[in-house]
Amino acid sequence: MKTHHLLKVPLLASALNNYAPVYAQGGEDGVAETICGPTDDRVLSFDVRQGRLQPIGCTAWLISENVFLTAGHCAAGQDSRVHFTSGAEDAPLEDQYAVDLPSYKSVLVPAEEGLIDWAAGRLRRNPLTGKWPGAAQTQKCGAQGCGWYSLGPVPSQVSENDITIIGYGEIEGRVFPQTIHTGPLVNINKYELHYRTDSTGGNSGGPVLHFQTGNAIGIHSSGGCTETGGRNVGTRIDAPGLMEYISVLINTSSPTGKPTISKPPTTAKPTSKRLTRGPTDKPTPTM
Repeated sequence: MKTHHLLKVPLLASALNNYAPVYAQGGEDGVAETICGPTDDRVLSFDVRQGRLQPIGCTAWLISENVFLTAGHCAAGQDSRVHFTSGAEDAPLEDQYAVDLPSYKSVLVPAEEGLIDWAAGRLRRNPLTGKWPGAAQTQKCGAQGCGWYSLGPVPSQVSENDITIIGYGEIEGRVFPQTIHTGPLVNINKYELHYRTDSTGGNSGGPVLHFQTGNAIGIHSSGGCTETGGRNVGTRIDAPGLMEYISVLINTSSPTGKPTISKPPTTAKPTSKRLTRGPTDKPTPTM
């Protein structure tokens, strides 16, 4: 039996208003369980570089002042906005950014070694502040380029390599604050990364971070961890077409032209109290 330790989090009712589940895998329950091992080891996180893609409920993250990535199954629509917040509640209007739909491209195709599952696009300026999201987030962390992620190469081996997942996965009672966990990288194939890092519904689309460098090396796409085995899954950052489309977005009508890359702060392995996942009628798949 899995053990869940209580961490009380102040929540607002608006946290649940715009959530709609997306099943990353087929079958009656989608991904049946995505916590790796007997305990949920995620802790609260406060990273400014990602937000919650609403109303679908996935995680999205910046790689420049206005270019973002998420998972291909996290469909963006006319009303889609990225809410930059660490809490479970909706972000204030000045921290919400509309998706520029003409720039948005989504890829979700089966491959001989798994699934290619990525999406990329631009965000518009905030109409209240006139700021690009990366500029606004950089002001919050206080260093040049700290408001978005650096991209890095996929390791050539699993040994001595760990994966950090940050995103808006469900905790207790279908609420979705930003959380973080680090676990081992266990497999690398042509298109996917496999790791034993905890995630739940809402984490899909988030960055797959190489713990040793802090670089983003993939996009979290689906879950498959169990109490005794399995692994969660992300699409590699060098998956077919992804880096090419990122280049198009960065170099065409982008405020910075080319992203200023600075190494993100080193992510410490979580040591604080664990989160509680409350009972649900059906296990929630990783978003």
